[in-house]
Amino acid sequence: MTAPPSTTPPAQRTEAEIDALRETYGLDYQVPHLLDAEQIVGIRGKRVLEAGGSLPAGLVMDELGAKQWIGIIEPDWRPNRSDISGSDGAEHPGLDESRRLGDVAGAEELEAHQILAGAVENIPESLAGHFDLIFSTAAFEHFLKFPAALERMYRALRPGGCLFAMIGPIWSAHDGHHLPPITDKSGVRMNFHSSPIPPWGHLLMRPPEMYRHLLTATDAETAQAMVYAVYHAPGINRLFTEDYVAHFKDSSFEVEELTTVWNIEVKQNVQKALEAAHPGRKHFANNGLRAILRRAE
Repeated sequence: MTAPPSTTPPAQRTEAEIDALRETYGLDYQVPHLLDAEQIVGIRGKRVLEAGGSLPAGLVMDELGAKQWIGIIEPDWRPNRSDISGSDGAEHPGLDESRRLGDVAGAEELEAHQILAGAVENIPESLAGHFDLIFSTAAFEHFLKFPAALERMYRALRPGGCLFAMIGPIWSAHDGHHLPPITDKSGVRMNFHSSPIPPWGHLLMRPPEMYRHLLTATDAETAQAMVYAVYHAPGINRLFTEDYVAHFKDSSFEVEELTTVWNIEVKQNVQKALEAAHPGRKHFANNGLRAILRRAE
């Protein structure tokens, strides 16, 4: 039985409790982001649409008390893209690709917890006004049809409903290139946390310069695959902080909060080089953004 909605914010979890949830459900950053949403906008008793994710029922229904939780995942959007040489495709947990978002004829067909295959910009009109909350973490940077995705999410919310998104790493961040896990011919494993790409290197080098740089650290085939992944693969939208701000402003949403998060120091000479390479852009310290948007009553 689902607990009724509560106007009292839940007690904050201790670090030990957060770590226990991570271990229980095999998750990482998703847990603190979800608990932030729990504290700031509330989850208990709400119908929630998870944009670009597939959190487990035990966590979102049993632990946090959501009334309904519907995740949307695009099947071809994988952290390890199979179209990149040296990288293996990875499946999304809980996703049944036979259960398509576009096949949903009405909200009455939805289960209490369900993960649907589809793109956020294709949320059907049959779900308009159904959800109290849209939650998303580390997904907005992958939405390629960004204005369309925003408008479909807006329509899916009831009047007064809220969107809570933790966004990052974004393109303008030091590791915004999102290099997927890849192993070169010598057996060296690389990803966006650990690679020969220097901080902000994807912004300070053009593809040929990046290719020449990578040849000093790896084989030619792997360097070619890395250049493709960073600059050309369709897995990320390559939006700067200023682009997100503009898109949110131009959308139907009311912006309640837009905060830079996970900020690091940018040395003055690097900041000047980044601004020179990308005129009009100034926000390079933040790894991401926290956005709280609302549909008007």
